[in-house]
Amino acid sequence: MKIRQATKYDAKQIINMLWNYHDSGSIEGLSVPDENTAIKILTMIIAGAGVALVAEKDQGLVGMLLAFKAPFLWDNSKYTMNEIAYWVEPEFRGGTAAYRMLKEYDKFSFNLYDVRTWELTVKSLSP
Repeated sequence: MKIRQATKYDAKQIINMLWNYHDSGSIEGLSVPDENTAIKILTMIIAGAGVALVAEKDQGLVGMLLAFKAPFLWDNSKYTMNEIAYWVEPEFRGGTAAYRMLKEYDKFSFNLYDVRTWELTVKSLSP
């Protein structure tokens, strides 16, 4: 299993995982008519507005962690990372993908952006 930054060539597989995330019930009550907003946000993240990490196994993506970089509310010279989607396909849970993406998220955030804090939403269906 390899953890790496996503590229524009991963977008289709990431969007598919986002639909799996949606369909799992993790974001109940929200009507999602299409994937246009998700594509826009993913494009911004891949272009440098945050980080898109993927877990890859046998040339296929099995997990993702998407987060935005934002200025810290009280000091705009510092940054925070805000996770917006964290997913491992159910058949790959129980392994190391989720932990390894979190570890890379922490390392990436600190090294690239000098981020001092990051957020992660934990839900009952989180990997």
